[in-house]
Amino acid sequence: MSEQTPDQLIRMTYVSKATFTPLSDKNEGYDRNVINILTTSRRQNRKNKLVGALYFGNGYFFQCLEGTKQHIDALYAKLEKDERHTELKVLSLEPIEKVTFSSWEMKYAAIDQEVPSFLKSYGLDKFNPYHFTPEMTAELINILQKASEGLAEA
Repeated sequence: MSEQTPDQLIRMTYVSKATFTPLSDKNEGYDRNVINILTTSRRQNRKNKLVGALYFGNGYFFQCLEGTKQHIDALYAKLEKDERHTELKVLSLEPIEKVTFSSWEMKYAAIDQEVPSFLKSYGLDKFNPYHFTPEMTAELINILQKASEGLAEA
């Protein structure tokens, strides 16, 4: 692969662990911390021409971002300082021809029904993206790309 340029389109997928205690009961609604993250992400991503999707489950974030290398690198530097999560780990980083989340500044995917069957197909019972293989990462990205929006624009 050739050296990436700052304006090259890339897709980065990373995971992190929430530093807050997530809601334990799905009936409680959306976690206020997640709503705040989405609101900020949507505003900042729109400004920086980034798109992507976020999934939050079992206290873990799984996020896929698409945009220029320059903008993704700048965002990742900010994410590393964000105290709402820790243990950031990049699962994949690849050049792309075009963005696939074109209409989403930050999609919050409603995939709660798809995730258990996805996990089961790999012999897992809990969502922990730190144990994902490259194949699992690619499959979850595909699920996110097809998913409907779970939480509308705040």
